[in-house]
Parts: sequence; C-alpha cells; structure tokens
Amino acid sequence: MMESATEILEQHMIRSASFGSEPLLVHPDGRVIDLATGYIPLLSTFTTEDKAAKGLRKGKETPTAPIYFSLLELLRDNQTLLLTGPSGSGKTTFAKHLCFGISKQHHVACNKFFEKTTDEEIAQWDVGGLHPCYFAVDADHTLEALACNTIPILLAKSSSSNSGLIIIIDAIENAGANSSQHLSNMVTQVLASPNKRHRLLLLSDAKTHSELIVPLAVVRHNIKPVSIVQRRQKISELAPAEETGAIALGDSASNPALFALAFEAKQSGDQSEALLDAWVAAIDDTEDYVAQNAFYQMCRKIGRVPKVETIPECIGRDLPGLPLLARSRRVRYLLAARHLSKLSMGVAFDLFKHNPVETADILQSLLTRLREAFPQKFDDLARAFLEEDITSQRAALLLAKAGRIPGHLDDQTIRQTLNIVTEGRLTFAERQDAASTLSQVGDPRNLAVLADIPASRVALGSNTHVNSQPMHGLSIAAFRIGVYPVTVGQYSTFANATGRQLVSPDRRDSRKQNFPATDVTWHDAVAYCGWLTARWRSDGTISKYEQVRLPSEPEWEKAASGGRNSFDFAGCLYPWGTEWRNDASNCEETGLNSPCAVGLFPKGASSYGCHDMTGNVWEWCSTLWGEDMTTPSFSYPWQDDGREAAEASPSLRRVLRGGCFSSGRMKANCTYRGSLEPDGYWRGNGFRVVVSHCS
Repeated sequence: MMESATEILEQHMIRSASFGSEPLLVHPDGRVIDLATGYIPLLSTFTTEDKAAKGLRKGKETPTAPIYFSLLELLRDNQTLLLTGPSGSGKTTFAKHLCFGISKQHHVACNKFFEKTTDEEIAQWDVGGLHPCYFAVDADHTLEALACNTIPILLAKSSSSNSGLIIIIDAIENAGANSSQHLSNMVTQVLASPNKRHRLLLLSDAKTHSELIVPLAVVRHNIKPVSIVQRRQKISELAPAEETGAIALGDSASNPALFALAFEAKQSGDQSEALLDAWVAAIDDTEDYVAQNAFYQMCRKIGRVPKVETIPECIGRDLPGLPLLARSRRVRYLLAARHLSKLSMGVAFDLFKHNPVETADILQSLLTRLREAFPQKFDDLARAFLEEDITSQRAALLLAKAGRIPGHLDDQTIRQTLNIVTEGRLTFAERQDAASTLSQVGDPRNLAVLADIPASRVALGSNTHVNSQPMHGLSIAAFRIGVYPVTVGQYSTFANATGRQLVSPDRRDSRKQNFPATDVTWHDAVAYCGWLTARWRSDGTISKYEQVRLPSEPEWEKAASGGRNSFDFAGCLYPWGTEWRNDASNCEETGLNSPCAVGLFPKGASSYGCHDMTGNVWEWCSTLWGEDMTTPSFSYPWQDDGREAAEASPSLRRVLRGGCFSSGRMKANCTYRGSLEPDGYWRGNGFRVVVSHCS
C-alpha cells in the first residue's frame, strides 16, 4: 500500500531530527563527535564578484579577496540546484545537516564566510513551514520511483505557500542510464508547482556528473575545499585544551573526509596516502583488516573479485565493527589501494581493465604508493597500462598524475595525455586533469597558432537580443586569429618582459599556465598586442607589414560563427551550429564556475578551428560600445562611424564577446554583445589576438 504524503513527511521529519546525532568524527582521545557538533559549514566556488559580473558590471579597481557563497545561500536563492564535489567533499553531510537544522528551527544562518575582518550581518533563511525530505539513490529504479510516485504525492500535498518541500536527491550518479528522463521529470514538476518555496537539491560526484544530462533549468555549482581558517576554527571548538599545532592543516585535509582522518590521527594531512597509513597505525589495525575489507568491497561493487587469497565470507561487507571513518567512500579508496599494493600488479591491471572509471581513484592512490616504495612494481604496472589500447588514455592520465613516469615511457604517456585533451572523448573532469598535467610539463600544443579567415561577405547579428539586431551583411577582409585565447603562460612572459602587473590568481600556478589569461583590462590586452607585434616581427613570425591587434567585433563574430552567410535561423547561433550541445562549452550549464584550460571542448570549435569562442572567458574586442551598459551607443548594424577608434574617453566601454564560465547559453554564443569599461577586469574576461596587414 502506497504511503500518504502526510506519512512520508512525518517520517522524514523524524529522520531529519535524528541526523544530528549521527557519528561524524572521532576525537583523538576516542570520543565520537556527532554531526550536529562536528559539521563544518561548506562554501561553493561561486563568488559575489561572479554574480555581479554576470551583468558585466565595472571591474575592480584593486584586487580583493573573494567572498564565496555558502551552499545554504545557493539553495535559498535557487529553486533547483545541483551541487557537485569529489568523493569526501561533504555532500551527504551537508544535506543531512541541512535537514537536521530545518527540523529544529525556523531560521538557518547563511553567513558567507567567517574569514571576513569586518562585522557583517548574517543572512538568514526563514525555513518555517519547510519540510526536509532526504533520498539517497542506489539504482535507477530508486530515481524512477521518486520521479513517478513519491514526489508527485508530496507536491500535491504541499501546495500552500505557507509550507514547502526541501527535496534532496543524493548520489544521482548511481541512477543509471535513464537518469536524465527521471531528473527532467522531477525538475519539471517542482518548477511547475505554484508554490515557489519548494526546493530541489541534487547532489553528485564531480567525476561523473559531467556525463549526466541534467535539465538546463537546474543551477549548477561546485563545492569548495575546506579552508585552513575553517579547519582551525573547528579544531579549536572540538579540542580547545589540546596542543593541536598543525593538525589537519595540510593540503589533503581540505577534503572533509580526510580532515576527519587527520583529526583522529593527529596528523597534518599533507599527503593522502601517508595520512591514511598514520590513521591505520592510530587505530592499531596490525592485520590490515580494514584495508583488506575495503579492497573486497570495491571488488564486489564492480563485479570482479580476484582469486588471489583465501578470504572470510564477511570480508568486503559494511560491518558494524568497522571503524567509523572506514565507511567513507574516499577513505575506502585509499584503504583499497593500500591492500592492493601488497598483491600482484596483474591484479591491479585486471581490475583497471575491467572498469577503468570505477577503479581510477584507487589505482591513482596505488601508483602514488608504488612510485617511491616499490619502483619496479610501478614500472611493471605502467608498462602494462600503456600497452592496453582500450584504457591507454586513462592509464596515461593516472601515470602522469602520479608524478613519476619511467623515462622510456615518458613520450608515450604525454602523447596519450595530449590525446585526452585534443580528442575530447573522456569526461570533462578527466580532460581537466590531463590539461593540468600538460601545463606542468610544458604544454606541447602550439597555443599561439593562428587560424586563417578568408575575405568574404558574412551575415552578422541575430534576433535573440535587441542589442544584436538587426541582422545584416558585411564584407570583411582576410585576417588571421588566435585559435585559442591568450594563456596565462603567454601573458606572464609579456608581463615579466615589460614589468606590467599581472593580478590573475593563476599566474604562479604551474597547473594553470594553459588557462586563459584573465583579470586583464582592455589597455593590458592592447599593450600585449603591441609587444607581440615587435617580437613576432623580430623572429619572422609576421612581416613588417603585419601587426598583432585585438579583433574587431565583426571579425570576432565571423571567426566564431564560421563565416555564415544566411539569416535563416531563429534561435541562438553557436560555433558548432544552432542546436545546443552539453559538452561543447565551459559555460553556466557546465557548472564549473571557473575558467579551464584552453581547448578542452573540441566539440565546440568553430568551422575555422577556433576553440573557446563561447564560454570560458569573455574576450575583448577593439570595438567601442558606449557609456551605458544596457544600451550601446554604437549599435548594430556595424558601421565605419568611429567605433574602431584606438583612443577614446575612459568612460566609453569596449565590446566583449563570447560569454564566460558563468554565462548561460543565451550569452555564451556567437552573436550576443557584451561590454565593459576599458579599465575594468575580473576573472571572467580575457582576449585573443588577430594578425592583419597594417592599415
């Protein structure tokens, strides 16, 4: 018999109230700390600056520390929300703490961040009348039952504006092949309800969510690692009389699951595997029973149990006697790798070949262990990995991330890592990891390469926004344009040579030298073009009759749209066509909310081969806009009316095109026209160069 809405809500309210007493951490003295006491408020990677810059407001005069939105604020402000984070990032803990808080009080504090040096009013969320409902997905049928039965019953009951539902769907990555249909069904139902207090929160692992097709109406954000300030504050609360020193302040401990390990073991948490070993020693597991159990849990999950040793039937199960922290998925990965390091490398290879996605984190930890302690095992496994055609790209990525590649395999590993980026067949998360590796070894791509754009008459504009109207034709001379935006590494060379300031937070990060150069003003971009003109003339890259400059607005649009000559389309135009593609652009729908390495979306390249023309970062053009952000003084159709003047009043804005990581698809396209004051800058705008004959 199907339960009524009242029965479901009552059960979930009782369950939510119980979440606060669930065990979360273990004090070094052995005391168990519950969720209500040990929880650390989590932040997103979304900042107040990002929110303001969606409207392309004026950039900062001086760099300031970012203010991050808390996860609570994002849920308060968005009716449907997807939060993603890596294993152990605290997704489930956040959801349960939220349910517990709603069950106990009428207001939930939504303060942004306690690192602030000035007092600021704490934002509040009135949760009176809200009913939390937490569901964890373990298979496709779970999501189907929710979408088709449970949620319709709940929504029909909670139509009053004085009440509302907080529907939380955890671990949607477990939903299976039909997840997109069920997710779309749920989102449609929630948004169609007249009760706007309803909230739908989806939680997913960051490594798998890029493969999910989530409705575009869902706002997407990532969970930020826990800062040192947050960790210090929590430790001072939990162990005020202890000599804590640098406990849990290392890089690995920024992950909440590993913070818990570091706290119990009284370790800094600098490196995950060393931290795990210290924790195993602290719990006095001399037989490595916990690691063996975690390994066989993983084997049973993927359906591949090796016959390498005699094991008790109970091994590989969630047993009541297991240490609390051994139940965390992130910790189980590390434990499984610890046990796997004691077995034949043939076992590791067989498991990876059977399921390279599910075993990737475990194999990554294994390689890190083997790199120093067992170099011969490392070499044997590396050789086997790279000889397997099916998994060679993923294997190369694991080897590259491990930080030590056998010399005779170096070229092969880098080549396969490069293929991950250029072919775009693996997940976005894997492409990001590959690009990070390439950046650290010196990206072998020619990131300064230019695309030839022939002279032709093209169609410009669209009917999707008033500022892009009217559509019109224009003859444009031949030019060459950067296939990629100017990168951090390229701009850093210019800044070092000229003494120009580079304020981008990525400037010294070896993993991000192939990211677009951001936080650059229009004047910075123009100065870079002048410097590059002299340099390329000197080395013969261009002739003395050519110059490097910013693209004009028509040139940019032509390179993005592929030189279209038809007005026969009604919606948005993208470099790949008129139909939206989920894996073609780093924009709001991708949910990264940050720039990424250039060229990670090969499916989104224009017909001229230009990458990142939409999304990633807004790009400066040479063209003037006017003083008013909303309405351009220099409107379409484009005319030779002084809008390409190199000198102009600093109050006159310059055109930005293409959208950025936080732009929706109505802005991240070939025809939307944006603008910013020439002295403005933020982390969402950059530029690419054009080479043309001197006028």
